[in-house]
Amino acid sequence: MSDCSNVAELIEKLKQVDLPVGYYVVEKDGRFLYANKLLLDLLHLKADNYLQASIADKYANPEERKTFVDIVLGAAARNQQPPKQVISFTVEGREIFVQDHCWPIYNPPESQKLVGFVGSLVDVTEEERYRRKLPVGVYRVNPEGMVVYVNQAMVKMLKYGSPEDIVDKKSVGELYFNPEKEKEFSDLLKEKGEVVDKKVELVKSDGQTIWVSASAYPLGDPKVDWVSREGVLVNVTVEELYRQIMEYVPVGLYRVLKKDGKNILHDCNRQFDEMFGFAPGTANGQRAEIVHVSPEDTVKYEKAIRDADLLGQPLVGYVLRTKKQDGTIIFIEANTRAIHKRGESGTEKGEIIGRIGALRDITNEVALREQVKEFTEDFGAVLHEYSSALLMLRESTDSALESLGQDPFPKVGEITPRVADQSLSEPVSKFIDSLIRLRSQMSVNRQPANLTPEEFEDLDNYQVLLKNPEKYIPEPALRLPAIRDAVKNILNLLDKFESSSQYQEQIKDVKRNAEEVLRICSLIYMHKAGNAILSLGKQVRAVRNFVTFHIREDRRDMHFVSKLIDQAVSEWADFAHIRNVEIKLDYIHPNVILNVSKDDVVRAMANLLHNAIKYSWERKQGVPPWVDIRTRVVQKWVHIEFEDWGVPIPADEIKNDVLFRIGVRGRLSSDRERGGTGVGLADARRVAQRYGGDVTIVSRPADSKGKPDNYKQPFLTTVTLRLPIFSN
Repeated sequence: MSDCSNVAELIEKLKQVDLPVGYYVVEKDGRFLYANKLLLDLLHLKADNYLQASIADKYANPEERKTFVDIVLGAAARNQQPPKQVISFTVEGREIFVQDHCWPIYNPPESQKLVGFVGSLVDVTEEERYRRKLPVGVYRVNPEGMVVYVNQAMVKMLKYGSPEDIVDKKSVGELYFNPEKEKEFSDLLKEKGEVVDKKVELVKSDGQTIWVSASAYPLGDPKVDWVSREGVLVNVTVEELYRQIMEYVPVGLYRVLKKDGKNILHDCNRQFDEMFGFAPGTANGQRAEIVHVSPEDTVKYEKAIRDADLLGQPLVGYVLRTKKQDGTIIFIEANTRAIHKRGESGTEKGEIIGRIGALRDITNEVALREQVKEFTEDFGAVLHEYSSALLMLRESTDSALESLGQDPFPKVGEITPRVADQSLSEPVSKFIDSLIRLRSQMSVNRQPANLTPEEFEDLDNYQVLLKNPEKYIPEPALRLPAIRDAVKNILNLLDKFESSSQYQEQIKDVKRNAEEVLRICSLIYMHKAGNAILSLGKQVRAVRNFVTFHIREDRRDMHFVSKLIDQAVSEWADFAHIRNVEIKLDYIHPNVILNVSKDDVVRAMANLLHNAIKYSWERKQGVPPWVDIRTRVVQKWVHIEFEDWGVPIPADEIKNDVLFRIGVRGRLSSDRERGGTGVGLADARRVAQRYGGDVTIVSRPADSKGKPDNYKQPFLTTVTLRLPIFSN
């Protein structure tokens, strides 16, 4: 290389300067042409013979030398400054880490003939060893997007067994929680040439997510020839989750210390500055009173802090009227603790010399509280009017029932599918008999001209259906509309018969019997509508109470649990009668006393009782269903249990608390046309939790040998309301 004048000139220039880092010039294969004393000392090379050594021999991993050179040449090809790279060297059997910043040397300079490299080395062993102790994952991706290398830290971070579980088996997109985010990351890398500390959400092998701070650089020119990329990942899940929480809970942190009799602000965070309209960092050093509206507000605030301190407690939830720098009035919630000077003994508290705390802007909340109160009161009034309208509609259905003639059904009570089938049995039988008599009078050769053979076949099919509807329509809820539609369709076909004195009497007989069948169907529908309106009216009232829950005062008093249960039972006694459900009080502790708001707890009990009644099935023909209510005392809690025998609740809905979400009903809740609002369970749990209690559900096959995933069989469902006992 001695004949390369540009290299020789470069070496001479380096010898004339005293640089604070190790510099070197090497041939393209790595053999040294020059190294300053700092570099010789770093690599433990001797000045008299280092020219026979090669920098490539110092690499702990020889393959890393090729990667290093590719990155340097790739940057030079793009007319970019090569990046600084941390490399592991082995020096006299000891591993060290150096930061290498290297440039290629071409001769002549304008050519592409590579003759060597010039660079600098900085010892970063301490920093790198510290960094490698951190949970830092390293990876490489090929041009096709497949992961071709991961280190052990990344394997552990993503909870895989070994690198082989990822390498050449996973695309980098598969590691992302949202694969589209990987494309955004890749596009950003192409645009910027590098990505530094970008937070991304990955998914671990067990399906859980993890947040990492990702940095990456391309191997090659991403704008021309996308080769591959390398990157590092740092687990920042805790920091990210904390950051996400804090984004939605803006809290101003501050400290006030007395200096020369003045309250001076210290350690104010960014949220504090933004809250009061300060430029970043300018609140520190200001007098604390600068954010107070009046001296009177300051005096009251400081007195409240002292009063709380006398009790050994911080001041929590104090609402303070303050002002921004532009004079805008804002309300804050202050949570503050007094700062004391150390007492003379060294252990006792001295005088108060300041305070420290957190502030939350509640200006909008203060305004919204009044608006919400007005809205919920108005909404409650609307629901009250709706309840009145439902009552009027119920009275209208009663009038309509009277107009339909003799009613074989009781005034109050649910018309079960079995009762409906029995009431229709005789009228349908008479209708079929009259239809058979009509058909027997018809001669095959004299069938009416306006009735086709296909229509005659339809007539026969309807007749077969009506003779045995239970066989052809096993679902009870569908049987009634099927019978009604079959009769109506038969009447439509008879209307096509040509007028003939020969058949007029038989047709009249058929139509007369058909009208009786349709009349019974209408009665059943009207009874169902009336019962649904009555139930809906109570549900609307429950919604009204649910909506206005937070604006009512929590007035607690002593109540026997037995009396509260009695009141809840009386609320739904008429509904239970309609459903033909018996309410059984198995065992109610007579002396258990609760300190609760009566209206709220009765409503919670009534919600759970309503569900139990609504989802009950008949246990066997002729035996009405029943709901059991019982209490159990468990330590300082009373468990009020509501148990029904009927509609199952799938195990996954219980496990995932699906039924406690507002407006959500279970997927089997519409069994046998049962309506609902999806509010009762959520409201009951909210009431229970106000007192530190809860509502839980257990649903299991009624038959001990029944399979738990067979939801066509009856289940025993027990819903438990748990409340704290005041006295027993």
